[in-house]
Amino acid sequence: MRRNVIATTRRRGARPGLRAAALVTGAALALSGTGVAWADQSVSSKPPTGWETVGPDSVGGSVGLSPGRPDELAVMTASPQLLWLSEDRGAHWRLRDTVPKTYGATRSFVVDPSDPRRMYLLVAKAVGFGTYEGWLMRSTDRGETWSTLRHDTQDGPLQLAVSGRTVVAEGLDTIGVSTDGGDSWRDIPRPWEREGMAAPLPKRMLSLVGDDLYAATTAPGQDLWVVRGIGGAHPVPERLGQPGRQTITEVAASRWGLVVTAGHALYGTTDRGRSWRLLVADKAANLYGPQIFGDDVFVTTSDAVYASRDRGRTFARWNVPIPGQGVGEVAPVGGARGTTLVSDPYVGLYSTTNGRDYRPVGVPSETATNLLTARDRRGREVLVSAGVQDLFHTPVPTGEVTAATRRWTRVTSDALHSSPKIGVSSRDPRRVWRAEENGQATGVYRSDDGGATWTRNSVVADGGNPAALLVHPADPRRLFVVYASVDGWRIRGSDDEGATWWTAGLPDAAYSSLAGDPRDPRRVWAGTSSGLLRSDDGGRTFTTVAEDRTSHVLVDPRDPRRVLAGGSDLRLSTDGGATFRTVQPAADGNLERVIADPRRPGTLYAAWSGEGRAGVWRSDDAGRTWRDIGAGLPSAPTSSLATSGDGRWLFAGTNYAGVQRLPLG
Repeated sequence: MRRNVIATTRRRGARPGLRAAALVTGAALALSGTGVAWADQSVSSKPPTGWETVGPDSVGGSVGLSPGRPDELAVMTASPQLLWLSEDRGAHWRLRDTVPKTYGATRSFVVDPSDPRRMYLLVAKAVGFGTYEGWLMRSTDRGETWSTLRHDTQDGPLQLAVSGRTVVAEGLDTIGVSTDGGDSWRDIPRPWEREGMAAPLPKRMLSLVGDDLYAATTAPGQDLWVVRGIGGAHPVPERLGQPGRQTITEVAASRWGLVVTAGHALYGTTDRGRSWRLLVADKAANLYGPQIFGDDVFVTTSDAVYASRDRGRTFARWNVPIPGQGVGEVAPVGGARGTTLVSDPYVGLYSTTNGRDYRPVGVPSETATNLLTARDRRGREVLVSAGVQDLFHTPVPTGEVTAATRRWTRVTSDALHSSPKIGVSSRDPRRVWRAEENGQATGVYRSDDGGATWTRNSVVADGGNPAALLVHPADPRRLFVVYASVDGWRIRGSDDEGATWWTAGLPDAAYSSLAGDPRDPRRVWAGTSSGLLRSDDGGRTFTTVAEDRTSHVLVDPRDPRRVLAGGSDLRLSTDGGATFRTVQPAADGNLERVIADPRRPGTLYAAWSGEGRAGVWRSDDAGRTWRDIGAGLPSAPTSSLATSGDGRWLFAGTNYAGVQRLPLG
C-alpha cells in the first residue's frame, strides 16, 4: 500500500452572514426562469390569496432528514434548487425558493442530523468540456437564507462529505477541508491523480466518518482511497485498492464498516479494508447509490432496491416505484424501520413499509407544460397534465384539497420518454392525443378514456422532441405534430385520426405552437421564432403572416377573425390575421398560452413566464385590455391553462410549483 503525508495550505471561507450573490465574483447569479413570487410559500388547503395548489405531488430530489424529528422532511430539487419543507411527513409542503440561482444542478444536499437548521448544498455547472464551476452553500436557518462557502470556476467543487462540523469538498485538483462548519478552509492536494475531465458523476464518491475520508476515484483505475486525519495538520492518505479486483464507482462508510459498488457487485468490509466480502451480486444490472444509516445498508439498480437491516449480513430485494426507472436515494424516516423513503428527481418521492407497496409523497414541484380537461370512460371530467417527462391525470379537483387528492395518477412509458404534448378531441372528450420524444424518435399515442390508458399510433424515426401537437378544433380527425429532424423542421399530419400519415417540410425557423381555425379544417396557424405562419391547405404549405416572434397563437373559438399571437408581447387581430395591434407591450417575458373561457364570452386568460412579466392575466373585453390575476401563485412563471367544464375553476400549470386553481366568480 502506498502511504504519504499531505502538506496543507490555509484558505479563508466566505463570511457566513453575507448573501451568496454578493460573494461570488466573475459569475452572474441572476435569477433564473423560476421567478417564484414568495420566498416562503405555504402549500396548504386554505390559501390566503385564492390560488391553491392541487398537485400533482410528483417530484423528488435530495432528501434531508432529522433523526430526532421524524415528521420533518426537507427535499431539495435537482434544477433549479427549490427547497420544500414538511412538518407532517409530506401531508403539507412549504416552499422556500431562496437558493441563489446558478443554472447548475444539485450535486449534494445534507441536513445536519444534530441541528436541522444547518444545511449544506453543493451545485455544479458545466462551463466547458471537462470543466465545472461549483458552489458550496450553507444555511443556518433551515433554508431562509444561504451563504456561499466556496465558489470555484474551474476546479469544482464536485463532491461533498459532512460529518459534524467537518466539511470536505473535493475538486478537480484539490480537497478543501473545514473543521468549523465551513467558516474557514484549508486546501490540500489530492493524493490520487488528476482526472482527464471532471464530470461530477456518480454522486457518492466521498464518505466521511469521524476524521477519516473515504474516496472512490475515477483515476487512476477507479480505486478506493482513505485519507486518515483529514481534519488534522498532517493527513495521511492510503490507497486501499480494488475489492475483488473490480473497478469501484461509489462508497458509503460508517463507524462499523464501509461498502463499495463495483459493477454488478456490492462489497463490504468491517476492518478498514484489510478484508472484503461480497454482499450483493446482481447479474442483470449495475449497482449504484450505496447508503448507510445506522445498521441499515441500501443499494439500488434500475429495477430493485437491496436493503439490509443487519450491517450487510443479509439483504432483501425490494421493488422500485416505477419498474425500470430506479431511485436515486433511500432513507429510513427518523431511523424508524417501519417507514422508508425512496426518492428520485423525476420518478418522485415515495414511502414504503414493506419494499413492495409504495405511497407517493412527492413535492408539488412539477412543471405542468400542458393542461387540458377530458372525460373518462364513465363520463367524469378529468384534468390531464403533461410534465417534463410523464403525464398525470386526476378527477377535476373541485372539492377540498387534501394530501390524497394531490396524488394524481402518473402515466409513464419507456425510460427514454420526455417532453409530452397533449390535445383533446373537440367532438369526443374521452379521446386524448399525446406526442413525446422517445430517444431519437417521436411517438404519437392515443387514449380513449381521458388519458388513463394509451396505445401507440405512430412513430417518427427521425424525430425527437415534438415542438407542438394540434388536434384540429374544426375536424378532430386532423392531427398535426411539429418536430425537428436531422434534415430540418417537419410537420407530420393525419386526416383520418391516425390511420394514415403524411409528412411535409417547413420553412426554416424554431417552432413552438400550432392552432386551428374553429370553422375551417384546412386552416392551420404556426408560431415560430421568425414570425406567425398560416396554412390554408391543411398544413402542407405555410406562408408568413407576421414577422414578429410568436411563441403562442390562439384563434378565438367563437370568432375566427379574432387571432391573438405573441412572444414577448401580445398582439390582437380582428380581421383574421391581416393586421395586428399590440395589446400588451414587450416585456422580459414569454407568452406561453392563451385560452378562451367556454362559459364567459369575451373572457380570455393568458399565461406568461419570465422575469418582467410572469403569471396569469385576464381580459374581459375579448383581448383588448388585460389585468394581472396571478398574485399569490407560489411560482409566478406559468406554462399552461385550463378551465373546468362548468366554468367555476381556472387551472394554471406553473413552472416548478405544480398545478394551481383559482375560483372564478
